[in-house]
Amino acid sequence: MKSKNIRILVFLCLVFVVFTPKLLLSQDGNVKSYPFFSHQGYVVLLTDLHFPYKQKTTERLLNKIKEIKPQYVFLLGDLTEMGSDEEFERLKNALSVVEKAQIPYNALLGNHDVRWSYVVRKSKMLENLDSYSKGLYEVFSKELGEFIFLGIDTSMYFQHGGHVGRAQLAWLEKELEEAKIKGKPVILLSHHPLGGPVTYTDDGWKIIDIISKYDVIFALSGHVHKYDYSGSYNGAWFQTLGAAKDGNMTVLSWDSEQAYLWKYNIDDGKFQMIKSIPLEKKKRQLVDAMIKLMEASDNTLKLKVDYIGAERIRILANGRLIYERALQYNAHKFSTYEVTLTNVPKTDFSVLLRISVVGKDGIHQRFFKLERAQSSDQNVLKKAWTFSLEDTIYSRPALFEDGVIVADYSGNVVFLRNGNVIWKKSVGPVVANVEIISESRDSKVEKRQVVIGDLEGKIYFFDSKGNLVRQIKLSEPVYSLKAGNSTIAICAGRYFYILRLSDFKVMAKHDLKNLLQVQPFFKDSIYFQPSWDGNIYLIDEYGKLVERFNIGKTYYTSGSSTPTLVGALLIYSNTDGTVNAMDVQKKEKLWSLR
Repeated sequence: MKSKNIRILVFLCLVFVVFTPKLLLSQDGNVKSYPFFSHQGYVVLLTDLHFPYKQKTTERLLNKIKEIKPQYVFLLGDLTEMGSDEEFERLKNALSVVEKAQIPYNALLGNHDVRWSYVVRKSKMLENLDSYSKGLYEVFSKELGEFIFLGIDTSMYFQHGGHVGRAQLAWLEKELEEAKIKGKPVILLSHHPLGGPVTYTDDGWKIIDIISKYDVIFALSGHVHKYDYSGSYNGAWFQTLGAAKDGNMTVLSWDSEQAYLWKYNIDDGKFQMIKSIPLEKKKRQLVDAMIKLMEASDNTLKLKVDYIGAERIRILANGRLIYERALQYNAHKFSTYEVTLTNVPKTDFSVLLRISVVGKDGIHQRFFKLERAQSSDQNVLKKAWTFSLEDTIYSRPALFEDGVIVADYSGNVVFLRNGNVIWKKSVGPVVANVEIISESRDSKVEKRQVVIGDLEGKIYFFDSKGNLVRQIKLSEPVYSLKAGNSTIAICAGRYFYILRLSDFKVMAKHDLKNLLQVQPFFKDSIYFQPSWDGNIYLIDEYGKLVERFNIGKTYYTSGSSTPTLVGALLIYSNTDGTVNAMDVQKKEKLWSLR
């Protein structure tokens, strides 16, 4: 009997020796085991690297990724600190650890990658069901096993906050439809949180409206640097992720029934599960609703909600709570709730109504954008007309010939008069302001032309009838324009061009070292041009650099606002929250107000 027990013990030891290394060894041979190793698949999510800030921390995380060998890595933006070429090159070298381990990856851009970048980082045009956008985005669609990962570009030129845009929404809905046909659930990835528990976008709510029709499991985002915001909205789990610069990475794994989120910090070396949810939509969407909003003949709004699993209804108008009531809870069948809303504000501008049906296990939301006429008070400004372009409008419009010229991100240039299209032209993607130039003789204006610059470096000159008079090509993206007396200043990337209007020849080109976001101030034949390098440059119409004033560095400059001149005082704002006055003649700062 004793001999038999010894044989059993020896057999168990052999089993342990043979099989335990397969369970505990990571891909590079380290004796470690992680709970998701037994799952069907897993990917890594890194966000907010801010490289090379805390470079060593990021490099330790990349080595950890090499160790655990995921199927894929997704980078959710703020890859760099200032979006410079040097930073991106250094990040590329750091990511070689992952590339050499033959781990594929995709990357989104964040506000830090785009906001101060003098080159265009976005590279993809979106082909939609009924249109082809010329606007550039950094998106991806990656099919992995039973899932489709969709990367949404929320980064905006020159801005901290996020934006999706009409063209990208159309692309997203097309991708969701294709996933639905394939019968595959979707995981949404973005830099800025889209909504739900927190939002840093102006139109992410449109995505929440869309996903209720599809099988979206997760909506994962960065930007806030923490795991603090989460919740179930319209059947998807919304979750913000911790920053890589703080030593955090996230693993998303799955088996045949559940999907799991794990957070990891490089200092404690532990993977902690933060959420698991069923893959089957019926099992995870325990709160559901069908919401209908109708306007009655007496201008009141009738709301009808068929709901299940909810215990409260909450309504906000432009962010202000206007209605909240308890609902009769029923987890097994739909109930109906009806109410007449009498306190929805009336305004000539839009009212965004957010209706939330709230339960213990999640929230169902619908959004309604209302256009409701205000009172007949003649002392109140009223909207005369509205015109919608095909894409986001970054460009500042210009008044022209009793009308207005406006351009959108897809390169649609439209001349409108009283809301009616006089003419329409197509150029490349536009973020620069529209500028008007004039030619005059004997104090009489003979001709006026519309000047448009696009991200392809092309500058277009149109006459009042929309005819293309001439076109000029530069090597850099055009970010802003300003007409002088006999010249026009062109801010292209980090370069300041002066173009002579008599023959349209380039008189000067100055490297101002960083992004030229805004148009200069012009007075007495001098252009006052702020740069994100921390200086305001004074350049005359002949192209000579007259003076340079240093007013800040890194984030804290006047690079985002055009200065002005009052007598001998140069008035400029700084992103540190101050307004400042500098005596141009004495070359000294006189005062600063915060």
